[in-house]
Amino acid sequence: MSIYTVTVTREDGLWAAVVGDLPAGVVGGTDERRLADLFVSVPDLVAGLVDSTDFTLDWHIIAGGREVTRPILNAWQRADDLAHAKEAIADARHEAVDELRAAGLSYRDIADALQISHQRVSQLVTS
Repeated sequence: MSIYTVTVTREDGLWAAVVGDLPAGVVGGTDERRLADLFVSVPDLVAGLVDSTDFTLDWHIIAGGREVTRPILNAWQRADDLAHAKEAIADARHEAVDELRAAGLSYRDIADALQISHQRVSQLVTS
């Protein structure tokens, strides 16, 4: 499996990516308004340039002369983790509301048990 280095910098209001370690005579680069968009467009670009999807990209995001890849990717991962956790909480609350309603508890008692408002319980019952 080939590994290609992608160096990303901020230039003229765009995130510019240059792909290194490509086969001799092959040059690759692109830019996007949003950094996250490069994580879609660059793999597609490389796949087209090398006519393969069997590769790994080694990302290096540079800002102000500093390597900032790790903190950016870490922040993205934490945001993704949070989104999944919120979804899991919503699913668990919905299930608990259904079970507690079936057990005959009032909206206010369910709200107290789940530490949410009785209005939220009502929303969960109707959804």
